Amino acid sequence: MHTYIYQVIKINQNNQTTIEDVLVVEAPLQININNEPYTVVLRTPDNNKELIRGLLFAEDIYKSKRL
Repeated sequence: MHTYIYQVIKINQNNQTTIEDVLVVEAPLQININNEPYTVVLRTPDNNKELIRGLLFAEDIYKSKRL
């Protein structure tokens, strides 16, 4: 998983604090069906199988209930 660390200013009522925040970098994922490009989605790392199944289920391409 690729991340960036940013220094940010947190403002809470009249207080101001400098803190570090960690952001996960999104990455493109190309989905192929029968070795043909179908779509490219941006996603955070991990759980690619679940993401692809959910997308294909929503697009009415994949309807198996087995994971």
